[in-house]
Amino acid sequence: VQHHLHDHRQRNRAQCEQQPETDLRGVFAPSAAQVGFGLLFALSPIALAMIVQMMLHARISGELHRRATTDELTGLYNRRYFRARLDEEVRRAKRYGHPLSLLICDIDRFKRYNDAFGRANGDFVLNRIAGLIKESMRESDIPFRYGGDEFAIILPETGMESRQVAERIVGTVNSAFSGQKGDPSLRPRIAAGVAARDAEQPLSAALLVSFADNALRKAKAGGAPYTLFRIGDQAGAGG
Repeated sequence: VQHHLHDHRQRNRAQCEQQPETDLRGVFAPSAAQVGFGLLFALSPIALAMIVQMMLHARISGELHRRATTDELTGLYNRRYFRARLDEEVRRAKRYGHPLSLLICDIDRFKRYNDAFGRANGDFVLNRIAGLIKESMRESDIPFRYGGDEFAIILPETGMESRQVAERIVGTVNSAFSGQKGDPSLRPRIAAGVAARDAEQPLSAALLVSFADNALRKAKAGGAPYTLFRIGDQAGAGG
């Protein structure tokens, strides 16, 4: 009997040695989410309150910044932010020796349109034009509602090729309203003035705004869709 018991123990030992060991390392390994929840629950109530307060502060700060820099009607940046952002882009262009251009446009006879169709329709036109500008500009361009019926677009890294940007934006906006019924003289249309500055030319925010404003006046006086003034030149090019 003892002999049989000894043989039985030997066989059991041999079978155990032949079976592969089971790797249990992953069975009880917590996931990243579990670790995060564990740390969260491990925090004191005071620490939790501080974290929540910081998150709420960041969210409120972001919303306040959006409201302070955005035009409520069109969703474009507002004039206050235009000044700050233009100064920033001017400093960057000077520092790295890059070109920079500015486009300013407004709606022809917009007061007559408002008088004829009412302010609600006028607001619709402003919002529609803002959307068309965003659709037709490049990803790097920065659009603003510059005034009541005026829009401005900063064109970083852009010199004389701003001509093509102006052609596309003005053409897109004016084509969208070309089929509108009624008095053709009341159809919304925009004209644009562009100040184009190559890398080697002088640069300041005031200079860009002055050149773009003058180019816009020339375009409207001559019935052109846009006029481009190159900083450093005396004469402008029209479209």
